[in-house]
Amino acid sequence: MLIRHKEDGFKAIIDNNNYDGDDKMAAMGMKKQGACCYLYISNRLIKENPAKAKAIVKSYKEAASWINKHPEGTAKIELDKGYVAKSKFINVKNVTQIIKDEHFDLNLERGKEDLAYYIKQLKQAGYLKADTNNKELLKKAYYDAN
Repeated sequence: MLIRHKEDGFKAIIDNNNYDGDDKMAAMGMKKQGACCYLYISNRLIKENPAKAKAIVKSYKEAASWINKHPEGTAKIELDKGYVAKSKFINVKNVTQIIKDEHFDLNLERGKEDLAYYIKQLKQAGYLKADTNNKELLKKAYYDAN
């Protein structure tokens, strides 16, 4: 989770989002303008119920769009429903700012580019076998909901 909001007692602990294209983060392996979050759907669901898989992607896109258009409303829902804990610092103002900073969206093309990038990074780091076919893994791992 990203905590970039430096006011009201917040301090960045970890940032898994290089949306702004920071060179230092890129040097550590974080893709410039990479997405903060990804949607995962099991191969089983895709094969057994493709309509449901597409509906999940569609719903996620719609929800992300609503969140971006209504960050304060989203913050209020999160706090009122107890999805995030309330505290002196976890309030509507700060949660709204965090939501604005996160750039919620579901950019399918960027997601595919990010996955290709991280496959390459994982292979270079030794987490994937040296003989892994990056293009074949991308083809198997990426679900195109279009």
